[in-house]
Amino acid sequence: MIPPPISEEELWAAQIGQSVPADEWAAGEERRHELLWQSRQIVAKLEAVGEVMRTGKISAIGLVSGLVATTDSYRNCNIIPVMQSRNVHDMLQHVAYWMDNGRPAWTRRMWVISNGFQKLDLYRRNHQAFTRRISRLAADPYLKEKGVRLVYYTIENTLHHLGRVPVRDRLNHHAHVLVDCARRLPKAEWLALIQYVRAQFPKGYVHDGAIRNAKELVKYVFKPSELLKLSGKRLAFLFREMKGLRFYIPLGEMREFRGFLTRERMKLRKVRCQGEREWRLLPKFECHRSSMEGRTHNLLVTITTPSPRLSPLFEPQAIVRDWDGDLVALKALYPWLEGMIERAKDQARQNENRNQRRRRFMGHKTTITVPELPHPDGFRDVIFYPLYPEVDDAAYFAADAAFAPP
Repeated sequence: MIPPPISEEELWAAQIGQSVPADEWAAGEERRHELLWQSRQIVAKLEAVGEVMRTGKISAIGLVSGLVATTDSYRNCNIIPVMQSRNVHDMLQHVAYWMDNGRPAWTRRMWVISNGFQKLDLYRRNHQAFTRRISRLAADPYLKEKGVRLVYYTIENTLHHLGRVPVRDRLNHHAHVLVDCARRLPKAEWLALIQYVRAQFPKGYVHDGAIRNAKELVKYVFKPSELLKLSGKRLAFLFREMKGLRFYIPLGEMREFRGFLTRERMKLRKVRCQGEREWRLLPKFECHRSSMEGRTHNLLVTITTPSPRLSPLFEPQAIVRDWDGDLVALKALYPWLEGMIERAKDQARQNENRNQRRRRFMGHKTTITVPELPHPDGFRDVIFYPLYPEVDDAAYFAADAAFAPP
């Protein structure tokens, strides 16, 4: 079932000016700062051995609050935690939507299929062979006969630990597979099916279990804390081995649904409408290409949906690549931006007035206000996130000096 669409005006009216609890927002910021710190450590190791990982700066400008956050932009690779987190986002939304709108919970199962421990120098070849086996399993007539189909799978990797010492050239390679069952099978038939699936993989390990939350299935490709244990040399080799490999893989109707979203230039979000959270389709923001031709700085990439990214306040943000910090010049390059800022602020004021009337009616005394900022344009200076102390990489190089990839 395709969810109903929602216009930008309806979305802004429903969300701008809403807020999350301050402690909840602070906890999210702490997790995000940890990802930023881990990303800087991994990028520093890769760049120390000659890999170019940074592609510039990305700034998020709050259209209501005027807050600005600027961070490094990196090459899109799942070995970098902040990029992995970004890559997970849309897929997590799509799997959660499928689980919310599919058949009853008993029809959903998750299989964990192991591919064993893989050496770094054989990782690419073995990854490709493993995904081909899963694709063949998805098309297997025996599964279709039993009313079982594979909907989606994630490839995950963890370092092989020997006691407390990680064996740094071996990865535990496995897949988390979302399975849909059209009917209940007798216990003997189900066990026979699992045995059949095990026989399709050399390792012969398949764990079958219930799944209740999409986050159990769509998560990390690599654990950032484990990647930090690898030297720059090994990280660089793994980075090259991963090029072009797929890790978040939809199948069947989920692949068709994602294709529909791509063709229609839509995105899927769960938004709060009239007190209830509902799945809706939103049009993707389109920046006119003629305004970006020949430009290397101040590239306005998109306007996001309202979110508490910069503060507990829900607001849309302008995402700008390599911004020089001059808001007046940015507005001159994109004349429509001024109108969007005014519309967002006006919507925040309307929603705040509505919330105040509701609170007076309900007898509540608390208020949420849009901050008034001293800058003449209502915008603060760029906020750079605090830098964390870098870890000395020398110990990693010394420990792995003998590693010689082909």
